[in-house]
Amino acid sequence: MGKQWPLWLSRWICWSAIGWTGVAGAAAPDNPAQIHQLDALLRAANPGRVVALDLTGVVLWAGRAESRLVLAQEGQIGLLELNWEGAAPAPGRVVRIRGRVLAQQRGDWVRLGPVGPVVDNDGVHAFKTKSGAVYLEAGRHPVRLEWFNARDEARLEVEWCGPNQAPAAVPPEALFRLKGPDKNEVWEPGLSFQAFEAEGESLPDWSRARLLQEGTCDVWDVRRAPRTERVALVFHGFLHVPRSGLWTFTVGSDDGSRLFVGNPTLAVELLGWQDLPRPVHLLPGQPWAAAQAVWACTEGIVTWAATDDERLNLEVSGGGSRMQATVTPRGTTRAEDWMGRRARLCGVCLPVVGADGVAAAGRWLVPGLEHLEPAGQTHEQGAETGPGGLPVLRTAAAVHGLSRQAAQRQYPVQMEGTVTCVLPEHQAVVVHDATRGLYVVDESGQGAGLPRAGEWVRVEGITDPGLFAPMVQARRLEIRGLGRWPEPVRPAWEQLLNGSLDAQWIELEGVVTAVHSNRVSLLLREGLLDVELRVPGLLPEQFRQFEDALVRIRGCLFATWDYQTHQVRAGSIRLYGAEVHVEQPPPRDWFDRPLKTAAALRLFDPAAGLFQRVRVSGQLLHRSGRELFLSENGAGFRAWLKTDTPGLEPGDWLEVVGFPDLSVRSSPVLREARVRSTGQRAPLPEPWPLPEQEWNPAQLDARRVQAEGVLVERRRAEDGRVFELQRGLRLLAIRWDRPDPPPEPALGSRVRVTGVCAVHPVRPASALEAGSFQVLVGPADQFLILARPPFWTLERLLGLMGALAGVLFLATLWITQLHRQVERRGAALEREIRARQRLEQQQALEQERARVARDLHDELGSDLTEIAMLLDRARAPQTRPERRNEYLEQAAATARQMVTALDEIVWAMNPRHDTLGSLISYLCLHAERFLGAAGIAWRLEETQAPADLPVDSPRRHHLFLAFKEALTNVVRHAGATEVRFRLDAGPDHLCLTVQDNGRGLPAASAEPGMDGLENLRARCEKLGGRFQIETAPGQGTTLRFWLPRLASS
Repeated sequence: MGKQWPLWLSRWICWSAIGWTGVAGAAAPDNPAQIHQLDALLRAANPGRVVALDLTGVVLWAGRAESRLVLAQEGQIGLLELNWEGAAPAPGRVVRIRGRVLAQQRGDWVRLGPVGPVVDNDGVHAFKTKSGAVYLEAGRHPVRLEWFNARDEARLEVEWCGPNQAPAAVPPEALFRLKGPDKNEVWEPGLSFQAFEAEGESLPDWSRARLLQEGTCDVWDVRRAPRTERVALVFHGFLHVPRSGLWTFTVGSDDGSRLFVGNPTLAVELLGWQDLPRPVHLLPGQPWAAAQAVWACTEGIVTWAATDDERLNLEVSGGGSRMQATVTPRGTTRAEDWMGRRARLCGVCLPVVGADGVAAAGRWLVPGLEHLEPAGQTHEQGAETGPGGLPVLRTAAAVHGLSRQAAQRQYPVQMEGTVTCVLPEHQAVVVHDATRGLYVVDESGQGAGLPRAGEWVRVEGITDPGLFAPMVQARRLEIRGLGRWPEPVRPAWEQLLNGSLDAQWIELEGVVTAVHSNRVSLLLREGLLDVELRVPGLLPEQFRQFEDALVRIRGCLFATWDYQTHQVRAGSIRLYGAEVHVEQPPPRDWFDRPLKTAAALRLFDPAAGLFQRVRVSGQLLHRSGRELFLSENGAGFRAWLKTDTPGLEPGDWLEVVGFPDLSVRSSPVLREARVRSTGQRAPLPEPWPLPEQEWNPAQLDARRVQAEGVLVERRRAEDGRVFELQRGLRLLAIRWDRPDPPPEPALGSRVRVTGVCAVHPVRPASALEAGSFQVLVGPADQFLILARPPFWTLERLLGLMGALAGVLFLATLWITQLHRQVERRGAALEREIRARQRLEQQQALEQERARVARDLHDELGSDLTEIAMLLDRARAPQTRPERRNEYLEQAAATARQMVTALDEIVWAMNPRHDTLGSLISYLCLHAERFLGAAGIAWRLEETQAPADLPVDSPRRHHLFLAFKEALTNVVRHAGATEVRFRLDAGPDHLCLTVQDNGRGLPAASAEPGMDGLENLRARCEKLGGRFQIETAPGQGTTLRFWLPRLASS
């Protein structure tokens, strides 16, 4: 029952709506035609009323994004929320709004019908119900239900109730969808749905969501979703309403949902144009007793400007107050076009109620840029110019916005403002207008004296670069009465450091921690600031009364700068004409306040604050100068002492009073602390062992820790000796914070250290960086050497590696030089070999030429001589005819032999025949000529050698001569009837075999010394070959000639 109470509550609301709707529906609905009639009807109706509306009025402002319209009608202004089709009507347009809707009062605005969903139940939540009402005519109306579930339970329920109908679930027979792709008037029961992926904590943007599934269903059923988490459903179709009237819908969902029902029922008709009403003039923040909207104008300085798609949002300051303005539509204007400018605007002024309950002019709705115009020009846009063509500057912000170089051009200045500070020693005043304060030097020459603080003056003069910031040299300084004192600026820390608030009236709040004459150290929320105070009527020795007090100081700020470089000195300011208000005087008893635990410093406390001192007790773990590290029940904190307090030792229990600072990520810090001993002492807590993997130093700040590691570095620092330990992949810094000399372990030693973890420097949480912490070793802590480093330390290993690298470098250098020498020697040898080859080729060519010459001489010379002799004999008269014919036949035979010999010489010299195939062909040709003439058969036996195997000319020639000699011996001496021969080629030799079937050689003839055979043997051996004879009487003879092949062969 506990989980069902939202549904019962919604049903009670629904029945209540039926009650007051039934009364309204029983009689004819009201038909207001005037805005005041509509207001009167809604004041009596709660929560709303069904009306037959017929309003006519002039549009003052329209916001399409907000679905809001402001109408003026006979001096009345109506603020309406409604949906309309088309563009927003322009200001001055007369419109008529008609229709029957549910009218509801929503603050200052009247909602006519639903604006957006009828029920909005969006967000991540458990099952929750919400209800909404809408007036619907009988018939079918578009309906759309959106739902999503992020995680856990998925649930969706929809109920309705209306005229004469109790609350109940929407039945399936009331839901329809259009059938067919063209969605013609063909109805069928049910709804269409689409499932989307939902990743956020609200309903997704349907235009960007990823579609998972789509289909049809009878009712809105979340079980249609393809999954139960991170999923969204959209059901759409039509809802059949049985009766006209007010219908209330209740949607319960887990998680979010939205329900849209019906189309806009109001008709907005454009009739014509009418002048806008005459505006009233109001100041920003001016009290407005009527507390109703009004068409008004105002003027002020734009202190904030921002834009979105359709609107320009402004903050306008004037008269000491601020107001908000929305310009719709914004057109093409930019926010920076208006920032810092004085603007005049007209629009609908909406009253806002302040904390005091008083209504004031605080919000303007401006209908477009034509109702927004500049009311004053800055120097960049200056419409008015002075002498020299320079624009006239009319605000302090315009002068202060100049650079010092630009201020040297002496821009003319005309401005008015209140004097906030008088400096008679410089004959200067600070004048503060609506924008800021400005330093003005009186150059008017008037002897009546300077204006007083608080007087309203008019300044006319020129700009001057000044010593730090631009200022004005006043040629005229006119007092016009009393002025309104400006609101003090509460500066940010950066503004106090950079001097940008020079000559501004400011207010500071802080604790005076130290006083030196009229200079005080002021502890602010962000840090410590040095302030020089000039308080009228207060002597320097009287400033002691403010020490340790919480004060608020107002004054005119002057930056402190270097007179030579003109650069600001950060951390120091001057306040002239200052006023000091003591918020809390210095305490009489510093320890008269409740005692808090260290852990409670971060718990909620309604009275806590940076400037509220707290008292905390804890055990002293370590002391480093004026900084104490304390712990209480495992919670660490620090204390920064105001003064040095002797006699504090680790283990003492102390009470500390100071200002808590929780803005840092490390342990809490008590600033400006005072301490006293409780007289108790206890052993220090056991140290926390530091893991070697990643850990958060901020969680162990101001706590005792213990760590082991390998010492990799030691160095001297300003605050003591620092050791670095290697622990896994991280380095841990150890600082020796004791008066006795630190140990000197060798690098590589394994040590164990006990100390206090300290995050340094203390920074805001967002600024803490890895490695910005140390372990402080104090008098009560340990630094133990567990193991000495091995012989092969990192330094020695690096030295050895360096020596090996040097040797390797020298060896590489030597090898490189040797390689270059080998390359040079190889190149020289290659050149020498090529020269020798050329020489050998030349010698071979000369030998070949000599051989050819010798052959020509031996073969052809003797034959030509023989022919000549034979011809001479044949020609002799005494020669008989038969002898002459014989001589002629011998001469012809000799000539034929010469032709054959010449053919052999030419064949031997032609390089085209340097192949094995050509050699074999020529051998066959000679065998055919010679053996054929002798009547001896011959046969060439098959060989496996390739025909294109190269054979050089000398080897061809010698093989041919050997073959020729062998055939000659066969014909002359063998008495053979058949000769067989073959030519083989081995890997490194050529072998010619000649075999006959003659009588053979006797054994004695095969002995060395025989001339024919010895000639063959000599011919082979001359070319490095060998000669072999195989013979036997009556069995023929076999001759073999081996000749070596050249490398190229």
